[in-house]
Amino acid sequence: MAAIIGCQAEVFPFRYLGLTVGANMNRVANWKPVYDIVDARLAKRKAVMLSMGGRITLIKSVLESLPTYYFSLYKAPVQGEVGNGVSIQSWIDPWSSDGPLSLRFPALFDLEMKKDCKIADRIVISGGISRFSWQWKRPLEAGQEVDEMIDLCRLLINFELKEEVDKWVWTGSVDNLFSVGSVKELLTKNIDSQGIYIPSRCRWIPRKCNVFMDALKKRNIDRGDQTCVLCGEVDETVEHLFTSCNIASTVWSIVSMWCKIPMIWAFSVRDLLESHENIDLKGKKKQVIQGIIRIGCWSIWKARNESRFNNNPVKLEVIIREIKSVGFLWLNSRSKDSAVKWEEWCNFVNM
Repeated sequence: MAAIIGCQAEVFPFRYLGLTVGANMNRVANWKPVYDIVDARLAKRKAVMLSMGGRITLIKSVLESLPTYYFSLYKAPVQGEVGNGVSIQSWIDPWSSDGPLSLRFPALFDLEMKKDCKIADRIVISGGISRFSWQWKRPLEAGQEVDEMIDLCRLLINFELKEEVDKWVWTGSVDNLFSVGSVKELLTKNIDSQGIYIPSRCRWIPRKCNVFMDALKKRNIDRGDQTCVLCGEVDETVEHLFTSCNIASTVWSIVSMWCKIPMIWAFSVRDLLESHENIDLKGKKKQVIQGIIRIGCWSIWKARNESRFNNNPVKLEVIIREIKSVGFLWLNSRSKDSAVKWEEWCNFVNM
């Protein structure tokens, strides 16, 4: 068809007018682009020049218009809770525990005379008892249609309408209450559909140090179109910069000896950021090692920037000194545990 009309053939999924076409929207991870768009519209830099009233207007416009746009096209994690049945569609809306009836009973859905009928349209109340009254295009035939009808009757055998109005329930959280936090929790799983790793947070280091690795991915450092300024040998990527570069390897070797732990060997950023889980450590020391590794990545990145943008030479001793000094400052100022003395920190004792 593409050859006939003279256009380029694409494959699913692809983006059109900001929408992902052909993706499985039943997978929470595929909602990540929607979250990113909302996050970008509410960026802090846009609020700097706005008054308080302007900020409120911006928030309302984004939170009202964008969800309406996307939720009208994608299946969001919501479910109808049937009351009087006058606003929830029998076949199309997800009101049963198994999703829309049209998907579970496709043969019966094809026979339905009015596919967008409401639940109340198919209910007859006689003697105080509710029963379904279906309207088919023709009588049911033996085989799939009869089998689906039997299953449908079993599913709805105890169903009754109520006096209260229908409502929609957010199923993306335990308490069924919608919140920005619940959306973010759904979208930021450890592994998304494309295998992008999102590391767990370390509590005693600042948020900027926790999330900057993911920010590097968004800034396309992985393009590999620049030579690594630390070693000057291969193209610069996130994996190389923090794991296989000679400077990085030496940093992790020194950190291992300082912290009195087995040598840190990492073949990927994920291996590196999870290395504290693979060492026989418990309690505070495990959390401290987790933070030191992230601070090490932070310090390597700062040294890289100083070299690339300010032409300052990369010095291994400067990186190590910053890891120790910044780690000591953050641990004593942000951790709830008792303070650590500088001598103890340098010798890595009483952790």
